[in-house]
Parts: sequence; structure tokens; C-alpha cells
Amino acid sequence: ALKELRIAANQITTVPDKLFEPLKSLVSLDVKSNQIREVKGPIWMMAKLKLIEVEGNPIASPPMAFVRKGRAAVMGYFRSITNASRTRKLAFTDCELSSVPSEVLAINGLS
Repeated sequence: ALKELRIAANQITTVPDKLFEPLKSLVSLDVKSNQIREVKGPIWMMAKLKLIEVEGNPIASPPMAFVRKGRAAVMGYFRSITNASRTRKLAFTDCELSSVPSEVLAINGLS
């Protein structure tokens, strides 16, 4: 099974979730220096994935403030977004955000 995937320094714009469904043994993902704007939650939650390198991409989601803090912070971010529709509470205090994350607008029952 594939353990390492390096697709850095290309012109990749998206990383589809379906790409990773058969890659359950992936330990390292390098997508540095592409044009990726979003790395979705399921990728960050892959059980065996230990290293995700995304530097040099114009990532908007998850916010780079969380990405810079590492995988655990990103996983916490996505958990908070997911739980917000149930708890009706969401707090991102001292997170160095420059704007409200787009996922906040997609929370079920927001209005």
C-alpha cells in the first residue's frame, strides 16, 4: 500500500476527498507549492497520516492560522465546526484569524 505521496511544485488546484479513500495506509502527503485553496476535513482526519505539507499554497480552508499550528489544531477546527450545529456554540479565540472562516456560514441551523 502507498505510504508516501509527493505531488509538490505542480499546478494542482484541488485535492479531492475521493483520491484518499483507497489510501488508508498513507503516512506522508506533500502538496507544497501548488495552487490548492482548500484541504478538506477528511484528509486531516486520516488515521495513519502523520505528515501533511501544504506550504506555498493559497489555502483559505482550513484557515492558515490553524494549519501553521499543525494537524491537531486543524482537527480541532473541523470538530468545532461539526459540533457547532448541535451545540449552537462556536469559539475561535486567540486564533489569529483575519476573516470569518467560510465553513461558519455552512453550519446547519445557522439561521
